[in-house]
Amino acid sequence: MGLRVTRENLVPLPAIAPYFALGLLSFLAAPWLLVTGAVSLDGGFHRDPAILAAVHLYALGWGTAVALGALQQMTAVVFDTILRSPRLAKAAFVAFILGLTGLITGFATLHQPRFSRTALTVAALGLPSGAVLALANVLLTLGSGRSTARGSLIRPFVLAAAEYLVLAFLAGAALAVNLATGWLGMAWRSALALHVAAAAGGWFLMLVIGISYHLLTFFGLVTKKQQFRWTAAVRRLLHGGVGLVIFAAVLRAEGTDSMARAALAAAAWAVATACVLFVWEGWGIYAPRERERMHPGVGYVRAAHVYLLAGALALAALGWAGVHGLVLPARLITALGFLAAAGWLSNTILGYLHRILPFIVWHNRYWGRARDPGVPAFRHMVHPSLAWAACAVYNAGVVGGVAALLSAWPARPFLVLLGAGAALAALNLLRTLVK
Repeated sequence: MGLRVTRENLVPLPAIAPYFALGLLSFLAAPWLLVTGAVSLDGGFHRDPAILAAVHLYALGWGTAVALGALQQMTAVVFDTILRSPRLAKAAFVAFILGLTGLITGFATLHQPRFSRTALTVAALGLPSGAVLALANVLLTLGSGRSTARGSLIRPFVLAAAEYLVLAFLAGAALAVNLATGWLGMAWRSALALHVAAAAGGWFLMLVIGISYHLLTFFGLVTKKQQFRWTAAVRRLLHGGVGLVIFAAVLRAEGTDSMARAALAAAAWAVATACVLFVWEGWGIYAPRERERMHPGVGYVRAAHVYLLAGALALAALGWAGVHGLVLPARLITALGFLAAAGWLSNTILGYLHRILPFIVWHNRYWGRARDPGVPAFRHMVHPSLAWAACAVYNAGVVGGVAALLSAWPARPFLVLLGAGAALAALNLLRTLVK
């Protein structure tokens, strides 16, 4: 029997809609914070409060909030069960948004230690608490479900990603308190390496690639009969990449820089190989399709895979440079981070949200009422022309932003373009959420 949504496994909209609303508002705001900090971004000053806030809005307000909301619905469907507790979903969101508010406030008040210390302490408590509660809801739901083919495929990715998210939050909490107190001393570098590796490689790459193996076929982005043969290899390579980054941080703390560079190079090659294998197996998204089947979500996911492949090639090149002792400009790392957050991650989320959000909202509001007067058709839940315009404008900003960060061009004009595209996409999807 195929996967299907029933009245029983459909999660009530009030339990998960706040996650999507927070995500879309964060996605709308993040580029404009980058515009505010554009001079610092051009100069490589990444501790500018506006840059810190933008990065964490992308990672937490956008990526993590949407993922936590979607996971609580997806596990119920994929594992043919019901969400363990809609109330727990609501409680988790309250803790999460309080923590995120504290974090952004803390960044904004870094020049006033008295206020930032309190705000960052709230962040250090609220964000991990909210994430753990939401993940507990997901894992309890998963535990009560039955074995399905798709469930067996994504389960190890989801479990691993959950562990890495907790690890990333623990390191992030330590770093948040350190910003206000300096209590970590020089150990903050190792904590930062752990935080970035666990979040970027362990949480986002592990989770997004893992659930993509399900969503690519579920939404018809590749053929329904597509068989993915490299899933275990991809997962092991990602584990290896994260582990090697952490190992390199330990080696660097011990003063063995040459071995640390070798470990980082191996980590880069492992993650790059995992990304290439995933893109290779998902190549069917580029198959020709009829005009009426060319949904805006397809355009976003196609762009995301291009960015992921470009990022993988850049990682491989960085690994080669590290082994040969070449010192590369810091702007290359900045451009790669921008490509990952604004390019790959954001386009992937947008692509899936253009299918997930109408699906969840329509079934919650109009179940059994498809023929009633005034009920919109499913395909009209998102404005397609606006979605395509947003995709074009937003990705022009991504490509221009990467080019600017790699060169001496000012990034601000392209960041404005990025912000305009993000506003079009976010408002279109927010319209769906309240439709």
